[in-house]
Amino acid sequence: MRFPKLKQPTLQMQTQHAFGGYCHRTRVGAGEWYDMQNLTGAHYPTLATRAARGLYATPAAVGGLCRFDTLLYTDGADLVVRDYRVPLGLVADGKPKKLIRMGAYVIVMPDKRYVNLANLADFGGIEAHVTRTDVHVRPCRADGVAYTRVTTSPAAPGAPADGECVAWIDSSSVPTLCEYSAAMAGWMPVDRPHLRLEAGGIGAPFSLWDGVRFSGLPAGLDGVYTLQHCESDAIVIAGALCEEQSIKALDVSREMPEMDFVIESGNRLWGCRYGVAANGSVVNEIYASALGDFRNWSRFDGAASDSFAVGVGTDGAFTGAVTFGGMPIFFKEHCMHRVGGSYPATYQVYTSACEGVRAGSDESVVDLGDVLLYHADGGVYLYDGSLPVCVSDALGDVRYDQAAAGALAGRYYVSMRDRVRGTWHLFVYDTAQRLWHREDDCRARAFCRVGEMLYFIDGAGRIQSVEAGAHPVAETRIPFYAVSGVIGADAPAHRYLERLHLRMGLAAGARVTVSVQYDSIGSFEEIYTTKAKGTRGVTAILRPRRCDHLRLRIEGEGDVRLFALTTYLGGGSDHDA
Repeated sequence: MRFPKLKQPTLQMQTQHAFGGYCHRTRVGAGEWYDMQNLTGAHYPTLATRAARGLYATPAAVGGLCRFDTLLYTDGADLVVRDYRVPLGLVADGKPKKLIRMGAYVIVMPDKRYVNLANLADFGGIEAHVTRTDVHVRPCRADGVAYTRVTTSPAAPGAPADGECVAWIDSSSVPTLCEYSAAMAGWMPVDRPHLRLEAGGIGAPFSLWDGVRFSGLPAGLDGVYTLQHCESDAIVIAGALCEEQSIKALDVSREMPEMDFVIESGNRLWGCRYGVAANGSVVNEIYASALGDFRNWSRFDGAASDSFAVGVGTDGAFTGAVTFGGMPIFFKEHCMHRVGGSYPATYQVYTSACEGVRAGSDESVVDLGDVLLYHADGGVYLYDGSLPVCVSDALGDVRYDQAAAGALAGRYYVSMRDRVRGTWHLFVYDTAQRLWHREDDCRARAFCRVGEMLYFIDGAGRIQSVEAGAHPVAETRIPFYAVSGVIGADAPAHRYLERLHLRMGLAAGARVTVSVQYDSIGSFEEIYTTKAKGTRGVTAILRPRRCDHLRLRIEGEGDVRLFALTTYLGGGSDHDA
């Protein structure tokens, strides 16, 4: 008896050569992964395990990082520059420090301390304050030379003798300081009177052209003045007029405003403040120091090098600041303020309503040169000068906070906390390939790039590098895993997964295990495992049981690279695959 010869059903083969990154959404595209750990897109289109991190230093109480020709960091009360510790006298309260470079100087906030990297012996405080008793006050010339005699009367006195340095205060109406002009043969008003204040050490903490605040001057003259002359025991100010006298107590101070965030732009320090200022007033302002002088914030003489201050009308606290495209930008959660112009008279604040930096994520703002990336309430946003756009849809519906970030070779490293679960995640966004990868649960408090290396402060207070490089390796083992999206659910009902082939490259000692979850039910079942004795290529042939769909979990240790994933679809019943 002859039976009909049945035709063997053909298998439909599909091969995936390019692997995407992390995509924590219900619908996961081909080559993407619903979850992963310790994988990188640095070798795209190949999926690979990340490089081991390096250990740079283990300071006792690190506060902040900064870039010079080497990595700078604070440790307790000191600033560490290579093997040298600068005794800055920082407050060792365990709170984060912000280090800002301005020329050869590094400014440490909120301590308001500085150090000159070209001369490490030059360091100190930005603010200065002196209180002196029995201060001798005398009217003087613009060059600081005090008058030997000052006459106060409604009528002009006689002409002084040749070479005599005298002045007359005309008290007939508004007191006016006058000097005798031989050319005019009479007393001529002085455009700007000057006062010389003399006391032991009164000028020692200050410098010429400092903007300082005086409290205790006679006749209601208290206010902010720019020093026209400065000696150790004497200072000269312009615009104040009084007769020669002594002051029982005088306070002189050079102050820096209380600021939420501080950056450098255009050879000035810039800062912002929302809330209560040091003097108790409520402010919502943006500040800039004098040109090239981070010590002076109260110099207002109408010059291009003056300090600058302006109020803004938007409500809410400032959440971050950065210099991008040559402009200082100050963020609030739902807007940004950009300051344009080249000197105070031309400065203008441009306000844009947009997704701003989320409160607590100020360390996430990173300038990559042509674009700016930062963490907002709705995810990670990219700003190129127009309007910010969200680039973190791949992170799914999980919401994060307390983000800190850095960048290296076009890759944006960002550490964030899951708001609901409280777990930490370190993600990497490749701006060229527009792919996300998840490294691990490492918490990073701050990042800093120096040359071709990116450093960060981890949750334990150590300073690590994202790649070991020349530094000691910080990790003895790097376990990895990748969980795929659903495979096979989009096939017609009469098709099913016959088998899968994984083509991988394994370095010596690497281990790989493959598990399968069938029909989104139950746990993953191990179906393949291998360990490489030497560097070699491996093809894992997986034969899952008949199912509607499945998910893969690839895990292991060591240097592993996934080159290709091939699926073979076979025919089945129209009613039950």
